[in-house]
Parts: sequence; C-alpha cells; structure tokens
Amino acid sequence: GAEIQFAANQRLLLGHSTSPGKLVARGSETDPITFTGNNDWGQLNFGTNTAEGTILEHCIIENNGYNNYPLVYVFSSNVTIKNCTFRNTPNSGLTIGSGIPTLEANTYTEIGGYPITIYSSHSISAVDSASTFDKSNTNNLIYHYAYDGHISQDTSIADAGIPYYCAGSLSVYRSTLTISPGAELR
Repeated sequence: GAEIQFAANQRLLLGHSTSPGKLVARGSETDPITFTGNNDWGQLNFGTNTAEGTILEHCIIENNGYNNYPLVYVFSSNVTIKNCTFRNTPNSGLTIGSGIPTLEANTYTEIGGYPITIYSSHSISAVDSASTFDKSNTNNLIYHYAYDGHISQDTSIADAGIPYYCAGSLSVYRSTLTISPGAELR
C-alpha cells in the first residue's frame, strides 16, 4: 500500500556503484506499491551491480516523463518484475539494456513509446507470454534495437501477444534461437 512520489527530474538508482544494491518491493493484489510523480520524474534504474533477490511485485510504476526515460531501466539479470503495472508515460514502459531479468504477468497501458525496448539481443528471452499489452499504447510493439545484434547463447522468443519489431539484424552463432508458436517478428 505504500506510495513513493518522486520530485521532478529524480530517479531511484540501484547497483550503480561497486557495492551491490537491492530493492524488495512486494505489494499485494489489493494493496500495490506505487512509484509515481507529476509526469516529470525519471525512472527506477537497476544497474549491473543490482543484488540478487531484487523484486518488484504487485507494483504500479506510473506518471514519469523526464528526459525520455522509460519507467524502468534494467541492466541486470538479478531483477524480478511480476504482476506489475506500467502506465501513463510518454516514453517506454520497460527498457532492458542487458541481462535477462525475470518478467511475469505485467500490464502495460497508456505507454507513449514502446511497452518494452530491448538493447541486447540475448535479453529478448526476458519477454514472457503472460503479460498484457493494452490497446491504449501508442506503439504496441516490443522494440528490439539490437545494438549488438549477436546471439551467442541459447535464446528463446516467446509469443508475447504483440509483435516484436527488429530494428536491426539478428545474427545467431554457436547457439540456438527458439521461436515460440504464434510469435511475430517484424
């Protein structure tokens, strides 16, 4: 039931120094935890030193807008985000820079950018098939930027219910790319 309201231009940074940082934000279905602001705050940002066990569960992350930041930016595989709602942003909902965070049954609504943006090719495995993407999203696609474009470890692409938009080439070597039935790549 806690509500955390951020001042303009501010964000929560975890795991960006040499010491690990951990966040445990477990709301409930009836009493979610809310991270919010007046459409001018930054983001929740999980760096490479985010500690194992970091979790956002039954959280609402909403109403940002500062500096084109997504609501949540993840650099680490040690982050679990489940049963959360990403809503009301002119930017992206969730951006994955690297790592393969655990995503499960999240809702993306009123997203002005892409609901999910992915920068590292192997991180595409993080996308689950149980999340909900509302028709109110401006660009209802999972945007795969692929700045590296290389898949060098076994990777899977789930049927997310919306298409993946691949802005660059994918190159698979010394590994297997598995694409689930129903998945759409554009």
